[in-house]
Amino acid sequence: MGTTFLPIVTNATEKVGLLDKYNEFAGKATGFGLVKKEDANIQQYVTGKSLDGLYRIIGEEEKKIRCDPVGAGNAILKRVFGALKQVKPLLAGVSSCGTPPAQVHQHALP
Repeated sequence: MGTTFLPIVTNATEKVGLLDKYNEFAGKATGFGLVKKEDANIQQYVTGKSLDGLYRIIGEEEKKIRCDPVGAGNAILKRVFGALKQVKPLLAGVSSCGTPPAQVHQHALP
């Protein structure tokens, strides 16, 4: 998953001009033992921390599901079917086999 996030983080850090400055400073700090080698690259550091946060959220959701599987299942179903209600008007005219008729192709989906 880190390989998916890394290009996004790299683009974001390059845009704000942080990339080169941090990497240069952290590289020097690594030589003095102030920064761990794995934290001396801003792209890797931010990607790692982002994934840590994502996995924490996934763990919390999994814990909720394990504590109340029926309630969690109902909440998930409500979100899914609520989303389907919003998508349904966009799919007007789509056949039951999922093949859209010609007129559906004229409308761009958001």
